[in-house]
Amino acid sequence: AAQGVWPDTGRSVLLAWTLAEGEDHDSWQAFLEQLLEMGISPENGLALLIADGSGGFRSAYESRYWMVPLQRCVFHKLRNMADALRTPAGLDRQAARQYRTDFLRQAAQIWQADDETEARLRFQAFCQQWQSLQPKAVAALSRDFDLTLTFYAVQEQAASQGQVWPAHTLRTTSPLERSFREFRRRFRNAVLFHSHGGAIAAMAQVA
Repeated sequence: AAQGVWPDTGRSVLLAWTLAEGEDHDSWQAFLEQLLEMGISPENGLALLIADGSGGFRSAYESRYWMVPLQRCVFHKLRNMADALRTPAGLDRQAARQYRTDFLRQAAQIWQADDETEARLRFQAFCQQWQSLQPKAVAALSRDFDLTLTFYAVQEQAASQGQVWPAHTLRTTSPLERSFREFRRRFRNAVLFHSHGGAIAAMAQVA
């Protein structure tokens, strides 16, 4: 699915979706071609693409939308770090939960920096602090890290044109994730869709 966001107003609209067997290159390429045919392009105001770390998407993006800056979703980056995090032995459940929360909050502060230079300094300090304690989580952070900072340049470009684009509208795919949560709720209630059309109708109701 693709969600369109207008950063100056905060408006968001579910633009398109498709049912696919998976998230491989061919599936993503077909979907991106659908978006191009709809006129979703730089010529019509497209300034940024925000995506998770799907390998299929990345290769399709490079062949179809290479001219558009790509932002790696910070929410998914933090989730990958959480999956890689190992809580120290001996902590009870509450202490372990607090450890994870503090770790991820500190990581999130990287992208709350006022500019890209400060964000990179925070990244370096975070890695130095946690490399020996949480090497897998730091590796998850470092992977494609540069792509998580794309929004800073897009913000600067908008500012040069007299526009203010809030960072929270440029860093994550959160509006799309909210739509997905509603679709998953409907899917759980339905248990099973008996036809392709039924699934499409459910998605249309979310949109």
